[in-house]
Amino acid sequence: MTEIMSSESIRCTVDDDFPEELDGLSTAELHVLHSRVVMQLDHEYLELEDPHPVTMDRHACVARLLRMREAHPIRLQAG
Repeated sequence: MTEIMSSESIRCTVDDDFPEELDGLSTAELHVLHSRVVMQLDHEYLELEDPHPVTMDRHACVARLLRMREAHPIRLQAG
């Protein structure tokens, strides 16, 4: 189990480690990471009124890769 899957935090804050290479993550790990980033976005909208740019960038990167994998599941996940 990777650090992403075993983290005790339900959010991925801007101070948390974030994988430099998302391509190496499994689809399950990407979904967990996406959930944690979305939880952080929700927190920032509710508590800070605006999300942090780092959180927005992280969300965009993870969401983009998930969309790509869903569009081309075999080609991108074969390895």
